[in-house]
Amino acid sequence: MKTLKDLKEVDLKDKVVLIRAGLNIPIDNEGEVIDDFRIRSVVPTIEFLIRHSKKVIIISHIGRNRAETLAPVFKEMKKHLPSLSFVGWTEGVPEKKLILMENLRQDPRETAVDEGARMEFAREIVTKTKADIFIQDAFSVCHRRHSSIVNVPKVLPSYAGFLLEREVQQLSKAIAPESPSLFILGGAKFATKEPLIRKFLNIYDYIFIGGAIANEFFKARLYEIGESLVHDGVIPHDILYNKKIILPNAVRVADFNGHTVYVDPKEVMPNMRIVDAVPPSDLLTLGGGVKFILWNGPLGYYEGGFSQGTESLLEMFKGGAAEVITGGGDTLATVGRGYRDAFTHISTGGGAMLTYLQEGTLPGIKALE
Repeated sequence: MKTLKDLKEVDLKDKVVLIRAGLNIPIDNEGEVIDDFRIRSVVPTIEFLIRHSKKVIIISHIGRNRAETLAPVFKEMKKHLPSLSFVGWTEGVPEKKLILMENLRQDPRETAVDEGARMEFAREIVTKTKADIFIQDAFSVCHRRHSSIVNVPKVLPSYAGFLLEREVQQLSKAIAPESPSLFILGGAKFATKEPLIRKFLNIYDYIFIGGAIANEFFKARLYEIGESLVHDGVIPHDILYNKKIILPNAVRVADFNGHTVYVDPKEVMPNMRIVDAVPPSDLLTLGGGVKFILWNGPLGYYEGGFSQGTESLLEMFKGGAAEVITGGGDTLATVGRGYRDAFTHISTGGGAMLTYLQEGTLPGIKALE
């Protein structure tokens, strides 16, 4: 993978640089950015390009609806990049030093299945922006075969930005972790996570399962799970009883009246719903002390206010000496600013992170080779 560090100052001088950023971030009902983590993560690359090139044009997407706009993101980015201008695709590109273009997905060719349509859009982007060099710094969408991810690099000399380079360096550690190692997996749907679990059973010393995935393990072990969220509760025997798998030894349950209590997983009643998982107090001291931790997904129904299990896990991270890597949209929402110093690396990607860990590369990375 070619990176921005491979470019010399003379290579950037007097050049128009097109950078793909990952700015698909949460916006509240008042049109305000909820979390600027992805903005702050890409700013170092942008600032470097501003110093060394003639012009910098940022492209990105937001949401799934073609009508959605990057205007709220632009407003927030101005706090970090005061000279930033905002331009729609139907407008002419002004002679400004730093520009953010409108939502790429307003054009259906950005996400088209047809290679020809995506290539056509890629060429139009390059023609409109008059770009000389392309920098890929949107790790969060590098698992997508979209025009700005895999087709623009076929038109321009292309390199990875500082953010993408760091993501690859840090997540590569997670594929070959220092031992003793611990993989913590929350969220839902075992079926979508099974390939990664299988791979990591051969790599990690321990795997702790939380979230709705733990409910599936409980059901597969014939425990009563009541009204708990569960996909199908079908888990292959070799995983279900694998000695490396650790399940919560206590869960928080709610009854139909909303009352909650902590119980052993084997004590859940038919009128109860599991809403949170309690990580074992000795989770980080396994094998004499875990040295590397990879975490993805909250341990409970965090968005419903059941956050204590996840927060107790975060407190463990703050007090531990292990190298800790995390990522994913749901996970980022649970971390909050107060806990970010507890992590060695927080990935800007969710699906991209899991796909990279499973495959060892991504379409957007291969496009830079």
